[in-house]
Amino acid sequence: MRIIIIIMILPVLIACCTYDNDTVTKPSDDDIICESGDTISVRLGEQFEISLVAWSYSGGYQWIFIKRFDETKVDSVTYMTELLNPDRPLGSPVIQRWVFAATSRGKTCASMICCRPWNPRDRDSGTKCYIVFVR
Repeated sequence: MRIIIIIMILPVLIACCTYDNDTVTKPSDDDIICESGDTISVRLGEQFEISLVAWSYSGGYQWIFIKRFDETKVDSVTYMTELLNPDRPLGSPVIQRWVFAATSRGKTCASMICCRPWNPRDRDSGTKCYIVFVR
């Protein structure tokens, strides 16, 4: 009986122990085109916020940047998460908030996906693109 159990479990253990994280690749910039998306217009020195809900946060899904804003135009100020339903924290969706500051004039864009960071191709809630005009 023990031999049968070991034989049944052995392939699972081998698969788990030989998992190569390098085989999981993020989508290329070609996968998410930032020619269209939500437009944000700010003045030089102003701050702006991006808030997105990660509905399956407890399942490992979260919004991550695939393409970041040009750091010479927009600087990251803060990042925070907040439970959407604090009265029921277990399994509650999470609001992810990023605050940025406009540091120089011009146009920049960023692309994001909602995924499990260890498997970016397993998308949950799609993609978001933001185009920022600093004037």
